[in-house]
Amino acid sequence: MKFETTHEIIVTHMTRGKTAFGVCTTTAENAHISPAMVQKNNLSVGSVCRCILVSNIHDPNGRTPWRVAWIGEVGEVETAPPVQPVQPVQPVAPVQDQKPQPRPNKDPANRRQENIMAAHDALMFLKENCDCYYRTGEISEAVGLGSQRMSNVMEHLHALGQVYKAAVTNSPDQARVSLTLWAANLDPFLTEESA
Repeated sequence: MKFETTHEIIVTHMTRGKTAFGVCTTTAENAHISPAMVQKNNLSVGSVCRCILVSNIHDPNGRTPWRVAWIGEVGEVETAPPVQPVQPVQPVAPVQDQKPQPRPNKDPANRRQENIMAAHDALMFLKENCDCYYRTGEISEAVGLGSQRMSNVMEHLHALGQVYKAAVTNSPDQARVSLTLWAANLDPFLTEESA
C-alpha cells in the first residue's frame, strides 16, 4: 500500500469512546480511526472515506495494520440491489468434508471484485443453510477465502444489515469476543422458549 495515495475505507465498528475501525476496500485490511477524526468528520458505521493510511505502530500483533492519518471525502455505503447469480449455486457439502479452494490473489485491483464475489457466496451459503449459524472459519472454508478477509467481508455484510451476528463472550467485562457466529436470519439464535 502506498502512503502518497488515498485509499477508500468503510467504517465497520465504533466503540463507546468513539474510536472507529474500518476496512480498506482494495486490500480488506483493517484501519484504526482516532476519536478526534471520528468527531471532526462526523463518521458513523457505514461511512465511506477517502483517506491516507499510515502504518499502525500501536498494534504489535498486526490485526489492524493501518491507521488513518487524514480524511478527505466522506460518504455513506450505498446498498446495491441483490446480485442475481449467473449459474445455479451447487449445494454445499458439510464444511468438515470440504477442502478450501483459495481464490487466486492476482493483483489489488481484483481484490475488491473478489470481496464482492465472496460476499455473494457467503450470503448464498447462509441462505441455503438458513437453519444454522456458522463460525467465520466455517464460512471461510465454504467460500474459499482466507479467514481474516472473510471476517472483514462478514462485518461489511453485517454493517449493511444483510446478515445476523452473535458475539459470544465469557464474561461481561471481557475485552475481546471469544466466538463470532453468523446466520442469514434470527431463527438459528432463538431457542424454542424465546421463539
